[in-house]
Amino acid sequence: MRQSPWILLQQYRLLTVLKMTKKNGPKQAFYAVQKGRKPGIYTSWSEVSPLVDGFSGSAYQKFTNRPAAEAFLRQNGYGIRSSTSSSKVTKPGTIAASAQRLSDTSVPVQTAYVGGITAIVLGGADHPIPVYTDGASRNNQSSNAKAGYGIFFGNGSEDNVSKPLAGMQQTNQRAELTAIYEACKIIKDRNDRRYYDIRTDSQYSISCLKEWGMNWERNGWKNSKGADVSNQDIIKPARNLLISLGDRVRLTKVKGHSSDPGNDAADALAVRGAEM
Repeated sequence: MRQSPWILLQQYRLLTVLKMTKKNGPKQAFYAVQKGRKPGIYTSWSEVSPLVDGFSGSAYQKFTNRPAAEAFLRQNGYGIRSSTSSSKVTKPGTIAASAQRLSDTSVPVQTAYVGGITAIVLGGADHPIPVYTDGASRNNQSSNAKAGYGIFFGNGSEDNVSKPLAGMQQTNQRAELTAIYEACKIIKDRNDRRYYDIRTDSQYSISCLKEWGMNWERNGWKNSKGADVSNQDIIKPARNLLISLGDRVRLTKVKGHSSDPGNDAADALAVRGAEM
């Protein structure tokens, strides 16, 4: 039986593809699993699929060379380590509970669907890197108050901070402002030209560093009653640093104590700082 010209053409195309595949060989693929059941570098999708399917906040990407995959795996902010560096503290009671809550935290990341692979797209103007800040004060506004602040860049990040608030005024507001100021310092020191979104549950801090601060600056740092603005020793340098960072850093208000993993992590770090 004579085959049609169309079938013969398809057979010819198939043979051509097979010959090219045999000649050039399949390209090696490297899958970097940054967040999953077992982070690492793999060479087949069959290995990666069970590690990321159904894993909340999974982060992984396909590369054509191993160095690029390794660089992705080492990217700051989404490591697997659960402890901070110089701010690591182990204390009993409520602090242990806060530390456990922090280590269990998984922060969702911005993702894009590219070629069937979920790829992180962070650090650009459209997808800034989230950084969570918070302050805490035991016995706030009393003579024996003790405050601390926390900064959360991501699980295992060496830039995570848990410290006590310096100075005599141990208030929650000063702790919140200090957390944002110190986060901006870290971002400046990174010098990576990426964009960041500092997320805080303190509307007071955002207003101080934005519209209120602008008005106070015009009025010689006097409030509407003509009195000196409180906490200006933090607000002034923090505003100046924010201005110098330009549009690379934005401030976003988030709702506190609302099961936001990043905010919960920053809160845990702040509570630990207040206990130091």
